[in-house]
Amino acid sequence: MYLPDKRASLDAINKLSGPKRIHLHVLRELSGSTISSYFLNDFKLVSTDAEFRSLINEVGSVGAIYSALPRVYKGDVFWIDWEPGKGLSVTRNGNLMAQGLFTPYLATHNSELMYQIFLRIYAGAAVPEELRRNLLGQSTSMSSSAQAER
Repeated sequence: MYLPDKRASLDAINKLSGPKRIHLHVLRELSGSTISSYFLNDFKLVSTDAEFRSLINEVGSVGAIYSALPRVYKGDVFWIDWEPGKGLSVTRNGNLMAQGLFTPYLATHNSELMYQIFLRIYAGAAVPEELRRNLLGQSTSMSSSAQAER
């Protein structure tokens, strides 16, 4: 995660002002429809029923973006950015992915909540503890330098 200041919890990250980025490196090849399905399942897992209902249009837009991808390849890089005043954007390998409500930013009044749920998906309670600790900067056991030392 890229933040203006280091934070050790999702609550603290959500309280930060300014832009925030989730940087994802794809580790295996998948179809866009598979990623869309994973996203929907993960979203339902980490959101409340009320959040899911309030974000149904945004969820549909993200699902459509992922479903429109024929394949995602090992090594692809995704950025999920939150920019105050602009909203949420998704970039793949440096190319902005605009579709549906994302034209080019998801700028609905719910876009910040959408970003918070993305944070829960990738660094929340359902994520393995060691991965979450690495993402929050509390551990470096998964860094490339730590891997090289093994």
